[in-house]
Amino acid sequence: MSRSTLSSNIITKHCAGFAVGAVLFGCYASVGASTYYVSPSGDDHNGGSINAPLASLTEASRRAMPGDTVCMRGGVYRWTQRQTLKARNGAIPIRFIPYESEHPEFDASGIQGKVDAVTISGTGLSLSGLEVYNSRKNGIVVWGGSKIRIKDCIIHDCVESGVLGTYTQPFIVNDVTIDHCQVYHTALVNFPANPKNLWPPAIFANGAVDFKVYSCTVDDNYGEGIDFDRCMNSSMQANRVFDNYSVNLYLDNGVDCAILGNLSYCTDNRKFFRDGQPASGIQVAIEPHTLNFPTIGLHRIRIADNMVTNCRYGISYGKYGLGGGVQDLTVENNTVIGATQALVHIPDDPSHSGLAFRNNVMVQKNGHQMTDTPGIRDLHADHNMWFGGDASALRGKGDVIKDPQLSVGDKRRPQMLRISRKKSAYGRELGARRISYEIPPVPDARPDEKKMGDS
Repeated sequence: MSRSTLSSNIITKHCAGFAVGAVLFGCYASVGASTYYVSPSGDDHNGGSINAPLASLTEASRRAMPGDTVCMRGGVYRWTQRQTLKARNGAIPIRFIPYESEHPEFDASGIQGKVDAVTISGTGLSLSGLEVYNSRKNGIVVWGGSKIRIKDCIIHDCVESGVLGTYTQPFIVNDVTIDHCQVYHTALVNFPANPKNLWPPAIFANGAVDFKVYSCTVDDNYGEGIDFDRCMNSSMQANRVFDNYSVNLYLDNGVDCAILGNLSYCTDNRKFFRDGQPASGIQVAIEPHTLNFPTIGLHRIRIADNMVTNCRYGISYGKYGLGGGVQDLTVENNTVIGATQALVHIPDDPSHSGLAFRNNVMVQKNGHQMTDTPGIRDLHADHNMWFGGDASALRGKGDVIKDPQLSVGDKRRPQMLRISRKKSAYGRELGARRISYEIPPVPDARPDEKKMGDS
């Protein structure tokens, strides 16, 4: 498989850490624990040593106990069955890692039927450095698991989601971290994009608690980029998310959730437009319940330190016929540059309460609308900077009307702006300073989507 420079950089960095650690710990387990090896040329009847490796992650998982390590040798695995990883509910996680600098890939096209490529369950498991593609359903699924980490993985060309955390009941999936991963060309069920279709998000947390997506690159997907649906105490942080369908960063029903320090943008790639418009940058919403999960509303939501550019709406709220409003929403320290409809879109709702909009930099272009907040109630706006149109609907104490002269560079490869709001720059009232986040680098251009079975 051809991979982008970013893929190689992530894997090299990841494996370099294990290569150094090989002397200290590497593919060696802790004292009293075991190490198992898996190879494309292995056999599940083998003992699992480096000279007699196993053939599947499923068999390695069956043998591994808390604290054990499973080392994946490089090459393309063409398993014809879903790989099932089960944690053992131990205090020390089971680790699945690449062997030294090698790169393991799972081509799931050989699995017949609508089946996930990899599932993870139980408590205490870490999966690193695996590339998964050509799944006829989801790429990697956390099924009711807790204390799970998926790191430095590349998931692409999946019919449904790239990464999914869910269960038959809400709030069972708990303490899951997805970090430094790439997810692209997923939701192919909606290829080519059609608003009449149903589509899954690229990274989807459904009814989860303490679900974190950190420093991932999520792009070129035919569903939402990152979507938390009925989640509590969860966060999307420091991700680069662009050219997804409908919404880049989406929170549908959430309690104590945060969207922090992300870079969300669109590049005019019309393959991912909905109704002739690019994706919205950040949206919170209340949609009807799914999978019999309860509607929990939107309570204590923080949207901060993000940069959004060239999207349909910069920051928005969606009622979708259900309503319920937002209670205790804080939107602060964000930078929104250019929206094809409005920088801020928050329809009024009789249940809105405790809405704060402060210390944001909002720059509109091409004569498009600054704000779309008709009749909104209980919203306190102050100390924002506005330029490029009429922002009277959200004007507040300490506002500054001034061109900040910001440039994101090439809109196909924008960089996260580090905006210092010192007194000398924007006036005495704007005193906060942007927090620094680890945004992933710009990836190379993605190849075209592959049809299932293509080599």
